[in-house]
Amino acid sequence: MRPTYALFINVTAVDGQIPLMSLDLQTVFGALLVLFNVTVLAFVLTKLLYKPVTQFLRKRTDHIWEQLRFAEAEKADAEALKAKLDQRLSSIAAERADILETARKTADENARQRLEEAKQEAENIKGRALREIKMEQDRAESEIKQSVLALSTAMAAKFLAASMDEAAHDRLFDETLRELEGVSWQS
Repeated sequence: MRPTYALFINVTAVDGQIPLMSLDLQTVFGALLVLFNVTVLAFVLTKLLYKPVTQFLRKRTDHIWEQLRFAEAEKADAEALKAKLDQRLSSIAAERADILETARKTADENARQRLEEAKQEAENIKGRALREIKMEQDRAESEIKQSVLALSTAMAAKFLAASMDEAAHDRLFDETLRELEGVSWQS
């Protein structure tokens, strides 16, 4: 029989000592074989997969950094566009205020001109009305003069016809006519 080397780890249990693991030669060789296999597998996997995986990871990292740079550039472009649009918006607001002010001034000027035109038209109408009234007064005075002259002539003719002869009648008519022509009518 072969000698067995056993390693006992003393663990106190209810039943006393229990061997948890025995380290015999087969277990040690098995452990060494597993260690060798893990080392070879790690070496082979490192040689076979390390470069492709690191290249993949490097490409992925580069792609991510490029995407970040692109995003930063897009963000900068967007901020520049926003600033440009904000500036344009403020210039539009200023232009709007100028247009409104110009429109207000134009409307005030138009209203003032229309008011002046209306006043001028009223003055023209008033002047025409006064001229028409004056002409109507002059015409009425002229008609009254003609009526008074005709009436006085008729009265004088009747009075003189009854009391005068023809020569006295003509002389009196001429004097009266001269006196009436010299009279100025007051309004």
